[in-house]
Amino acid sequence: MLPLSVGSRYSKALGAILLAGFLIRVATINFVPALPDEALFIYDSYQILQGQTPMVDYPSRSPAFLYLLAGFLTIGENYFFGARLGIAVISTVVGGLVYLLTRELHSEEAGLAAAVVFLITPISLTWGLTVKTELSAQLFVLV
Repeated sequence: MLPLSVGSRYSKALGAILLAGFLIRVATINFVPALPDEALFIYDSYQILQGQTPMVDYPSRSPAFLYLLAGFLTIGENYFFGARLGIAVISTVVGGLVYLLTRELHSEEAGLAAAVVFLITPISLTWGLTVKTELSAQLFVLV
């Protein structure tokens, strides 16, 4: 029952919600202040792209997150934009998984409401663009 069926009466609404959540994140990428940890994550991921072992702050980092982030670094005009775009994608996917989990536990209407709340609340918009390990941890837990 978990996979989203194409014929679902709410599939267009969910698609619109996910698209709107992603577009809001992309439109606000440069408005969320950068944090010092973001530079460490991005540099460690850059070292992975260069074939080096990340040494800046690697022991306290999640290796799976760094390799996931490294895949997004080459997108866009600079590494910071690519990293934040990757986090926006992860955040949007987590919003879709929140819908699936809530739909399974309650109903499709509750799933849509949960996805909207997750994707458009200010705290989610701010932290949904910050390059930190929390969103990838949520992604791995929900999958």
